[in-house]
Amino acid sequence: LFLSRAKRIRLLKKLALHDRLTGLSNWQALDQHFQSLRSLDGWVYLLFSIPEFRRINNVFGNDVSLQFLRDITAVMKSSLSSEEIAARISENGFAMLLHGDELDGRINSILERLHRIPLTDGNVVYDYLCSYCGCACQLTGEEKSLPRLNRIASAVMDSQPAHHIVSWEWYDKTKSGRAELQDSLIPELSRALRDHEFIPYFQ
Repeated sequence: LFLSRAKRIRLLKKLALHDRLTGLSNWQALDQHFQSLRSLDGWVYLLFSIPEFRRINNVFGNDVSLQFLRDITAVMKSSLSSEEIAARISENGFAMLLHGDELDGRINSILERLHRIPLTDGNVVYDYLCSYCGCACQLTGEEKSLPRLNRIASAVMDSQPAHHIVSWEWYDKTKSGRAELQDSLIPELSRALRDHEFIPYFQ
């Protein structure tokens, strides 16, 4: 199969900006979309993960987990307006840039629809494996770095109870001291690694 140079370029660009398994945007495309926003007013960054995804893959195999990913993709894409974006940013991590007012109900609806995706083995439904945890961050004009926002949202998610089937919360800067502290340490740790300041210690 031979493609023209123009088609090859378009294909390579698509592959560079999309997740291979789901066709969703990847982290690079998500960050480009964030950087292209003229105003952050009304925009929300939603990060969520499927804690049991690796277990799903191990128990049910690649075919079932791939279909599960495709079902997740369909729900996410159907939830977007033309100006919004959804991305798969890790094995079990997904993100969305959403726009509008009073997004609580909409976020609840998206995660509940994801939770209702059937995961069955014969007549047994494993809905407890289809659990989701997430964090939503209201964007402000002060926020210039999506990687920083993602790190903070990840730290907030890590502090959530593990037993909830669907759990998400708004990022509250006044209450998320651990997330802020963790993010503040990144530049210092990066500098220490660069300058070889860590010393191996065997005990």
